[in-house]
Amino acid sequence: MGAPFSAQDETAWCSAFVNWCMEQAGYAGTDSAWARSWLNWGRQIDTPVAGCITVFKREGGGHVAFFISKTSTRINVLGGNQSNCVCELGYKTDRLLGYRVPQ
Repeated sequence: MGAPFSAQDETAWCSAFVNWCMEQAGYAGTDSAWARSWLNWGRQIDTPVAGCITVFKREGGGHVAFFISKTSTRINVLGGNQSNCVCELGYKTDRLLGYRVPQ
């Protein structure tokens, strides 16, 4: 017998995780499963701060997570749907679309 149907689900849930976190912290989220919807939320900042929302481009869409740190080549974030779990992971800086904080 193959894997259960739920194990085959490929729904992107990074934005759902960020929405849940923001709502737990008392902020309204985007109520969208689309990662790039966060580019229209709050206000843009040029220099990241710990915990700010970080939006990346990826083939076929985007990715959203919370900023942890940055090197010259990587942006380290805490996010959902990273290796199919909530974890810390680094992304290439050339994938960055923007940093956002609440208004």
